[in-house]
Amino acid sequence: MIRDTIHTAEPDTLYARGVTLLQQRRYTEAERILSGYKDRNTAVALLSLGRNRQAYDILCTLPRSAVTEYLTAIALARLERRTEAISAFERAAALDERMRYRAGLDPELNDLLKNR
Repeated sequence: MIRDTIHTAEPDTLYARGVTLLQQRRYTEAERILSGYKDRNTAVALLSLGRNRQAYDILCTLPRSAVTEYLTAIALARLERRTEAISAFERAAALDERMRYRAGLDPELNDLLKNR
């Protein structure tokens, strides 16, 4: 069997730069760097750029967690898939009750949950 994983103690400075750009709300630059990683931060950059379908596609490949379910709910709400968005949100809240509070801060989810 051929081993395809390399472990190193060297920090990934490019990825760190992408995360820093994301924190600075420089989403286009962050997405350019993070696009190769296809992780949660990539999905956040894509959602911030309104590229909701691409973000959703990445989120579907990630391990389920409260955060990935929450981000999936946002992507689905923006894609006008209301029922699926509510289900994803409920999964997020079941994993971490704090997500219910967080939803009040996101217009897409706040409106979605008020009008269900």
